[in-house]
Amino acid sequence: MTFPDRPAIPTDTTASEIIDRTDDELIDLVDRDDRVVGWCWRSELPDTRPQPCRTVNAFLVNDRGQIWTPRRRASKTRFPLALDLSCGGYVTRGESYEMAMRRELQEETGLDFDRLDGREVARLSPYDVPLSSFMAVYEFRTNQTPSWNREDFCEAYWLNPQDLIARIEAGDRAKDDLLELVTRLYGDRRAPSGG
Repeated sequence: MTFPDRPAIPTDTTASEIIDRTDDELIDLVDRDDRVVGWCWRSELPDTRPQPCRTVNAFLVNDRGQIWTPRRRASKTRFPLALDLSCGGYVTRGESYEMAMRRELQEETGLDFDRLDGREVARLSPYDVPLSSFMAVYEFRTNQTPSWNREDFCEAYWLNPQDLIARIEAGDRAKDDLLELVTRLYGDRRAPSGG
């Protein structure tokens, strides 16, 4: 896949000069080896699978082995009313996977990366695993129900992995990478019954 040649953003350019579109972000474009080869606005990402970009996703997991699972708002352009990962998003221009995870965790859940027991649990290529993009997946251990971003999510549940998988397989709408990630990372685990 080839990418449009984009000029570098001058280092003296301010964020307000760059972000002149509502709810849009600059995204690094990557090649099959996850090397940055260009950039584009998120709204201009090719509608292909896999997308030539990087994303981060996280699971919040409590002591009972349950995953905090939010549902996207009906107003979302992509995957309205779908079950989602605990948090996630695109890695923006110049960010590392960890920088993006820190930002997304704070924006979507109000939680502080440095105050949680967490770690990266997978680094996946969409050329090896059927996913939408290159992806770093994190797990954060917490019993705290997040104060989630009400602009992103309308409700949320603590679900054990098998119940989450069963809901999706029974037809509950879900973001496209959720089933693959839950099955891959938690499919063989069972949370204690009774809740």
